[in-house]
Amino acid sequence: MRLVSSILLLLFLAAGCNHPTEVVVQPLGSEQEDPLDVTPLQMVDTTTYQGGIDSLALTPVDQARFAGLMLVTNTVFDKGSSVVSKASSRVLFADLNRPYSHLGEILGGFGLRLKVPLTINGLVMVPIPHIIRAASVAIPWGVEYYRDLTGTFRQDTDYTWSAGEDSLGAIGIPIHAPPSIAVNSPQGGGVYTRDQDLKLRWTGNGDMTIYLSVWRPLTGKTLPIMKLHPLGTRGHAVLASKILRALPRERFYVFTFVLADRNESVHIARFNGEILAQGSSVYNTYVELQ
Repeated sequence: MRLVSSILLLLFLAAGCNHPTEVVVQPLGSEQEDPLDVTPLQMVDTTTYQGGIDSLALTPVDQARFAGLMLVTNTVFDKGSSVVSKASSRVLFADLNRPYSHLGEILGGFGLRLKVPLTINGLVMVPIPHIIRAASVAIPWGVEYYRDLTGTFRQDTDYTWSAGEDSLGAIGIPIHAPPSIAVNSPQGGGVYTRDQDLKLRWTGNGDMTIYLSVWRPLTGKTLPIMKLHPLGTRGHAVLASKILRALPRERFYVFTFVLADRNESVHIARFNGEILAQGSSVYNTYVELQ
């Protein structure tokens, strides 16, 4: 918590503006660069944060807000020495009337098991334990559904989750998987100085969002600290050195580039709680800042 508080304070000071929740950065002499919105993310408790930015494109706000999650995601992990691609679908229906709490804080609802098979484009999804973290301890709390789509995933394609009549009601929810992303800068495994502006270069058609997270290589954990939103479609922007210098003196970071098709108005007849359906293309590039 101290780390996140210091991050937000430093970002606000670096912004130097009267509205610290959003900063627009446009370097001088870079007329061809897209302007960049820089927004600090909501503080998270590192002992209970469930993760998800770099693998499922889920912010802490998403995790707290939605009781139901229906996700299909294609993810690239680029560490320079290795580039790994994975694709999967995850579905969770959390019963908020059966919450798991820790020290008076509700961390999530009980993951419901359907009485009928759940499929995505005709492929059966498998129930697995729904894990909630509390004080760094993994607690199984109901089930969620998972399907590995690596090797069969298709970009720029429609996907539909389906299930017959159940205690929740019949399910037939479509979503579109966005086209693929390629990132040219920053390069995975690259070492960059905080004293120079950092060029961001990518390809991928759509409204790009970029998350910046502290990365802990020994544990593989990430802590999201800011959202970067390019205000254009040219595929390049610049993160100013004053923002980089305001970051904590952590060595390792990950930039997560996301194209997402989101539907926040999903309704299932007898499920109480907001549901997010999301198709995402995600590219992570892991770097060192000096």
